[in-house]
Amino acid sequence: MPRNCSPTRPTASQHPAREEIPPKEANTNSVSDTATTQESDDKKMSRVPEGSENMINAANVVKLPQPFWREMPAQWFTIAEAAFALAKITGDEIKYRYVLVNLDPATLPYVSDIIANPPEHDKYGTIKRRMTETFGESHETKLRKLLRGHEIGDEKPSVFLQRIRNMAAGQVSDNVLRTLFLEQLPNNIRSILAISQVEDITQLALQADKIVEVSKPQVMALSAKTDQPDEHTRTEITVTELKAMIEELAVEVRRGRTKRGTNSRGRRQRSYSNRRSRDRRSNNNFCYYHRRFGEDARNCEEPCAWKKQIKQAKDQEN
Repeated sequence: MPRNCSPTRPTASQHPAREEIPPKEANTNSVSDTATTQESDDKKMSRVPEGSENMINAANVVKLPQPFWREMPAQWFTIAEAAFALAKITGDEIKYRYVLVNLDPATLPYVSDIIANPPEHDKYGTIKRRMTETFGESHETKLRKLLRGHEIGDEKPSVFLQRIRNMAAGQVSDNVLRTLFLEQLPNNIRSILAISQVEDITQLALQADKIVEVSKPQVMALSAKTDQPDEHTRTEITVTELKAMIEELAVEVRRGRTKRGTNSRGRRQRSYSNRRSRDRRSNNNFCYYHRRFGEDARNCEEPCAWKKQIKQAKDQEN
């Protein structure tokens, strides 16, 4: 082989071509894997246990009215729920705990059983119902307060019943409504309806309407009769006349219990009586007591000629 001849280079057909990986593509896959791993870690870190959101929101302290309003429990819970809404607290457990920490010592005994053994679900609703039922007024009590100052007057009983129903707004049973309705009726109507076998309160009110219609003429007749004054009401009874009436009763009692004295006294009384009959025209000179009771009178009012006349009679006898 001649020295000047250079070796020939192998052709492409003699050596297979190597598969080249584009550098850019390899880098892209690496970055993608790294991003996927980071995203997975972020998801793990951002995963929040159920209910923890309310724990985070509860970091903003909710101020509830203190102490608990035992006179107005429903209003207290209304304000509490408004505070929960502002703090975006919706979890049952958090609201339940907020109620507990805001209860005063006087209220705790009424919910001690719930605190000792709370239900698994609806803790807040359970303690709310207990407190509103314990301290809140019943619908019957509220209706009775509304009825104060509301009398049936000249209304028909059926119309009055409808007025009570409107006040109740469907919050009380028919039995309670029946009791309240009967309590407002006049005594004579209530005594009749008390023995009624009608259970439907509407029918009972219609019966009351009929009783009122029947009794009105009798009431009017009685009223007209009582409006006419009798002799005693037309006559003015003075203090003196009242005393005289009492004196007359006392005289009648004495006459019934005691006997007459001596016969001479009886003759003297008869003589006095005869003289009084003869001198009846002169009675105008006597006071009221001697005109009415004669010698039995225990009182005397001036001017009175009784003593003078008695003295004259004795002088004539002597």
